[in-house]
Amino acid sequence: MITRRFAVPLFVALCAVIFLLDAHTPLGVAEWVVYVLPTLLIYRTKPAHYLIPSTVVCAILIVLGFFVSLSGIAIEMAIFNRSSGVVVLFVLAFLLRNRKQAEEKVARLTRVYTVLSKINQAIVRIRDREKLFEEACRVAVDDGKFILAWIGLVDDETKIVKVVAHKGISDGYLENLHISIDDEPEGRGPTGTALRESRYVICNDIEHDERLVPWREQALKLGYRSSAAFPLRVAARTQGSLNFYSGETGFFDQDEVSLLEELALDISYAMEFMEREELRQKAEEALRDNERKLIEAQKIGRVGHWVLDLTTNRLTWSDEIYRIFGIDPRQFGASYEAFLNTVHPDDRDMVNYAYTESLRNRSPYDIVHRLLLADGTVKYVNERCESEYDPQGKPLRSLGTVQDITERKKAEENLRNAEERYRSTLDHMLEGCQIIDFDWRYLYVNDVAAAHGRHTKEELLGRTMMEMYPGIENTPMFAKLRHSMEQRVPQRME
Repeated sequence: MITRRFAVPLFVALCAVIFLLDAHTPLGVAEWVVYVLPTLLIYRTKPAHYLIPSTVVCAILIVLGFFVSLSGIAIEMAIFNRSSGVVVLFVLAFLLRNRKQAEEKVARLTRVYTVLSKINQAIVRIRDREKLFEEACRVAVDDGKFILAWIGLVDDETKIVKVVAHKGISDGYLENLHISIDDEPEGRGPTGTALRESRYVICNDIEHDERLVPWREQALKLGYRSSAAFPLRVAARTQGSLNFYSGETGFFDQDEVSLLEELALDISYAMEFMEREELRQKAEEALRDNERKLIEAQKIGRVGHWVLDLTTNRLTWSDEIYRIFGIDPRQFGASYEAFLNTVHPDDRDMVNYAYTESLRNRSPYDIVHRLLLADGTVKYVNERCESEYDPQGKPLRSLGTVQDITERKKAEENLRNAEERYRSTLDHMLEGCQIIDFDWRYLYVNDVAAAHGRHTKEELLGRTMMEMYPGIENTPMFAKLRHSMEQRVPQRME
């Protein structure tokens, strides 16, 4: 039979085992009562044959309470044995400790939820990446109660992690931080591994985790006991990491990790959105810049472009064409017929024929015609056009350019007039006159010069002196001509 001498040590041993299994937090006064009270009750049990049932019942209650406590549920139990007059009141106070732990966990999760919520609000509100990073770190420390939070981005050239935002207790820790993404001691910590392998990495015991050796001493001095690193991915490429430090060993369990991983994904999405937005803005700015350059180039070159939608008969002109045609865009019903009305009446049929034939033959056209402006001014333009067709050969739209060549036409006309006056002067000279090119070819011969020779001016024009007068290159006259031509000096011959 089990006596008190054996029952008491047995029960004490059972309590000790439960204590060791649940010894990760200090015991309070209530817990000591729980372990001591059943022992006293068992010791005082009368008659003796109730000793074994009482001991077994108390043991079962303690074991049951321990396993139930793992789920964070608090239990209060009372055992009454009226027949013996013994009341065993066993309050599982050690479950109060687990309830406290559960409450602390709920508080931690609540803080992490708050961090997640506030950073998501910041993502909606903030459009600058650096400001978003700073706000995320601030919220993590102020609301999440992390000792330190920081964000690092990878330098593509050096493969070193650069801290771009941080908040919390660092005291030179981040300034001296050297983290690589290569597989080397400085790259095997949580951050380097998270970046290299694109997955989150948890260190719940900095003091004993060999991966933290390069940074352990300073980390422990600053109170860091656990850390976590979460990769930040943009367009399937890991660009940086989000890092948290806690003063509690074992802080990051699966619940916290799931929430923080979601947070990292949200920040990654924001980074990707900002990057796309930045690229879009750069593309739009480049497009605007190209448009400005095109407008300036068209203005300088006096060239405009146009598009005619043949399905709607809608004509679109660039600003320069309106300037060339002297038309206010607000007062012009842009259509093919409206364009023809701006063409000089004498050239209108020619222009219409050239365009319609280009559509029928599916060929481009290049034509010079005149414009008759509203104030009576006549301009010359060089128009070029190409058209696009559907698979059945139906024309869809025409694209073309218009260049104002009025000044060139005037210059050509002035040159022709000057040449005519110059030629008339030479033709009426009493002396012979010849114009010879650098290849000794006759460009001009007046009647007097032709009369002095054996050939007419018609025979001489376009032919060389050596062709018309073989052996002339050996004469003193030719030597003087060569000297004059090569040295650009006049020569006098009689």
